[in-house]
Amino acid sequence: MFTLTKAAKACVLSLFSLFMVVMVNAQITANFSSNITSGCAPLVVNFSDQSTGNPTSWKWDLGNGTISVLRNPSVIYINPGQYTIKLVARNQSGADSIIRTQYIQVYAKPEILFSSNVRSGCAPLLVNFNDLSTAGSGTVSSWQWDFGNGTLSTQQNPSLTYSSSGTYNVSLRVTNSFGCVNTKTDTNFITVSNKPVANFRIGPTSNCGAPVNVSFYNQSTGAGPLTYLWNFGDGQTSSDSSPVHTYTTGGNFTVKLIITNAQGCSDTITRTNAFSISNNISSFVSPASACAGSPVTFTNNSTPNPSGVTWDFGDSTTAIGSITSHIFDNPGIYTITAYNNFGTCLDSVKRNILIHPKPTVDFSGSPLSSCIAPLNVNFVNNSTDAVSFNWNFGDGSTSTAPAPSHNYVGQGNFNVKLTVTSSQGCTNNKEFAQYVNIQPPVASVVGLPQKGCAPLVWTFVPRVVGGDSIVSYQWNFGDSTTSTEPRPTHSFNAGEYNITLIIVTASGCTDTVTYVKGIKAGNRPHAAFSAAPRDVCAYLPVLFTDETPIADSVDQWLWHFGDGAMSVAQNPQHIYTDTGYFDVRLIVFYNGCADTLIIPSYIHITPPIAAFTIVVDCKNRLKRKFNDKSIGA
Repeated sequence: MFTLTKAAKACVLSLFSLFMVVMVNAQITANFSSNITSGCAPLVVNFSDQSTGNPTSWKWDLGNGTISVLRNPSVIYINPGQYTIKLVARNQSGADSIIRTQYIQVYAKPEILFSSNVRSGCAPLLVNFNDLSTAGSGTVSSWQWDFGNGTLSTQQNPSLTYSSSGTYNVSLRVTNSFGCVNTKTDTNFITVSNKPVANFRIGPTSNCGAPVNVSFYNQSTGAGPLTYLWNFGDGQTSSDSSPVHTYTTGGNFTVKLIITNAQGCSDTITRTNAFSISNNISSFVSPASACAGSPVTFTNNSTPNPSGVTWDFGDSTTAIGSITSHIFDNPGIYTITAYNNFGTCLDSVKRNILIHPKPTVDFSGSPLSSCIAPLNVNFVNNSTDAVSFNWNFGDGSTSTAPAPSHNYVGQGNFNVKLTVTSSQGCTNNKEFAQYVNIQPPVASVVGLPQKGCAPLVWTFVPRVVGGDSIVSYQWNFGDSTTSTEPRPTHSFNAGEYNITLIIVTASGCTDTVTYVKGIKAGNRPHAAFSAAPRDVCAYLPVLFTDETPIADSVDQWLWHFGDGAMSVAQNPQHIYTDTGYFDVRLIVFYNGCADTLIIPSYIHITPPIAAFTIVVDCKNRLKRKFNDKSIGA
């Protein structure tokens, strides 16, 4: 048997290791990758060497004139185009290279250009914008306009009305189909001027007959010098600021004033029938008498038509308009005055009107309710100053008798209305909603179902809709006890009880209502709980376990975790998002009977919690300030 010495074994192992190193170094293969292969200029690309064979040096040709000997270089491609990448990797035994033609694709940003149909004008100014941009690479996919007045648009060729004066910057942000973005802002691109405001008043005339000298007082406002063009409505004009014009004929005259400022902005005010020059006749049409509470129509038929009419009805009320309507609340004789404004002349006319009192109306009926039909109701008329009557019984039947009797043949709730008329023709009416009720009784109990701790003492309050008066009550409390009181009070031991009420009306109608488990009384449970873990980092779950004795028959849970959160689960899981000590409260219920356990500072949540805020700079919309608001970092 051949045996190597210890020194021989060591020599063999060294030769084997050297052989393996040579073999590994001899098998170098160049390879690489990058984080991205395409994007918009300027494009930052990070290259990663993935060569095998343990290279010891690298030489990169990154295609844009940049040579690097780093293992994992980065480069910025400024110009659009396609770039070929070459990597030469070396080790002690040799070298290998790899070339990837047109490996990096850099896309061009859009070229921004736009125009508008107008650059300046008077408010409100309508501007049509025209996009003239080119995509650079690909095609244009979106537009974002900022018109400088807080208004944005994503249309290619939008339109906008500037309503306020000022100079406005206009920005356009264009994105192409490769996601490349470019923005252009033209400062003071749009200039909007305020237009002046035309206004004037007319001075008084000496009389109402032609010829008449009329003074016009300019009250227009506007910056800079203004020019004026008056049209007096008789074919004559003037360019004076505040002219005096002589009217040689009578009639109604419409006056127009046009003012223009130095920027060419103008405003016009027109006053139709500004004044009249004629022989005026004031009159109106109205009835000689009317009824209190009824509308009376007054029609002004003066000649020529006045430019304004004001009415005084003699009862401290007024109105305006050629035709008006008024209601006199109280009887009496009232003097009506119509004031006519004929432009530069005022005139009036008076007339009396007699207002008759309206009759009073009232009635009653008996009987008014029943649980079965038919029901004969006798109506009593309590009206005064009435000579005719019109009854509407609410079931499609009517009567003109002073005090009729009416037989209702069907069930329902019926409105009854009485309209009366006086000898002067004045009417009045009164209506009672659901005055007659014919329907079977429907019983219910207020407040049921009810639950609480035993002994539970409860006062039962019945509610009955429909039918006539109730003559008897029969209560069954579900615990072998009963009562005939209208509103009995009863004490319940722990348990669940069906409550039944039977009512009987004077007409013999009955109704029964039963509340299954209408009363639930429970013994007070004994709240207990635990949690794990109790000392934990924020945002990690904490499991809460209800440990109330099973014998307490708990049927409802309410947890308060101390941070404003709650749960109704028996064994909830909760995640705290703030640090500190938290009180935990558990409320358990059995049939509405509750017990509460509060353990102060039961849960401790340790920091850190990461948080920050962002502050926007309104003067630089691209700038953001980040403020660390972390807790315990």
